[in-house]
Amino acid sequence: MAMANVYQEAVELLEDQVHAVTPGPGKFEGTTDERIATRLYSLSLDGALDDQFGSTDEGSWYGLIGRFVIWEDSQGFFGYDWHDSEGEAKEAFLAEAAEYEGIKFRSHRSPLENRRRGQS
Repeated sequence: MAMANVYQEAVELLEDQVHAVTPGPGKFEGTTDERIATRLYSLSLDGALDDQFGSTDEGSWYGLIGRFVIWEDSQGFFGYDWHDSEGEAKEAFLAEAAEYEGIKFRSHRSPLENRRRGQS
């Protein structure tokens, strides 16, 4: 199945989805729909990302695919947020990137230096 078709199928599944949480342990635990999460994860592995930042080695990795902001944490759990438009998704993605970079930047300073700068 072509990547565009998989992406469209994921969008259609999410648009029809009632706010249900898939119970049970696993990589996609807690996602709204495991089928969408699985497809988005596959797209990310295939390089269908509009943008990305972070690293699971440093805490979390984030990606942007159209109207979806996706992430994977250091324990291997995967999640996603869906936005009404690609612009809203990009804004949310950039906000996550700014927060991530701020935390990463502050973590390279000593606790004393962070206190002097008014950061914890």
